[in-house]
Amino acid sequence: MADFLLERAQKFGDITLHIKAADLIGMKEVIRRKIIKGLPLWEVDRVWLKNNLK
Repeated sequence: MADFLLERAQKFGDITLHIKAADLIGMKEVIRRKIIKGLPLWEVDRVWLKNNLK
């Protein structure tokens, strides 16, 4: 389900779907799956990475 939400979020540029995917599997997993699928990272992804990679 999360992969479907991520693909739809990417296709339609819908941050709400992106957030729902993150609610299901967590932001770390969302970013991991986006990288594996070759999807571009959004600003919200970059901010999360910046704040959580230390």
